[in-house]
Amino acid sequence: MSSFDYDGSAVAREEANYQTPTARERRAFVRAQLAIDSGESVLSIGCGSGFEPAELATAESSASAIGIDVNPVMLARARERCSRDVSLLRADATHFSVEDTTFDEAVSVQVYEYIEELTGALAELRRVLDEDGRAVIYETDWDSLVWQASDAERTERVLDVWDDHCVHPRLGSELQATLQSSGFAVKNATAFPIVLTELGEDTFAHHLLEFVWEFVSQHLGSETAQAWADDLRSLDDRGGSAENLLNPRSSAI
Repeated sequence: MSSFDYDGSAVAREEANYQTPTARERRAFVRAQLAIDSGESVLSIGCGSGFEPAELATAESSASAIGIDVNPVMLARARERCSRDVSLLRADATHFSVEDTTFDEAVSVQVYEYIEELTGALAELRRVLDEDGRAVIYETDWDSLVWQASDAERTERVLDVWDDHCVHPRLGSELQATLQSSGFAVKNATAFPIVLTELGEDTFAHHLLEFVWEFVSQHLGSETAQAWADDLRSLDDRGGSAENLLNPRSSAI
């Protein structure tokens, strides 16, 4: 499995991404799919720096939220962000130190595509959900990531390398069948398209470009990665010709 080293600077950059309008819209979409009833218990898997559990455990929902994440730097930021109504645990998605049937609901956003032991992780999700529990799982098919660039061949090489940043780069499209084979009843599968046409510093596309550039620089070479990024930024500066289209899919079970 390839992954990022989430040190303090990487966490800060990801937090900036979480605060873009696109990321806020995505979290609102996920919460709407959960349809939390008052007083329910909610598990946030891979909670990162805490935006999701903090927004789940609001006064309006009266939900009790627990967030888990494997990264201690992320959890430290989450503790600063979340109220005392949110419990935070260091754990990965394959094993939680909680009893069976603990949660009414669970949510996971772009987590399972990074997990080698996907079958075990989904079995653990089933274990901790109540018999009538439900979950929203949101994953990406990275084939749906499109960058309009001057050099199509170079872009293809860059995105082929980017596929290696996670274990299951097509999970967004495969998710429904994967969940069904793990014993879940899939009630709804919905595509959530994110269309991004600008690369300004306060945009989702800007931060995503930085993550792609960093990974590709390490695995293909900085010269190719920089030339690709410079090309996209140049097109954007000349009037928004650099269009980015990301079509993640989410499934509610």
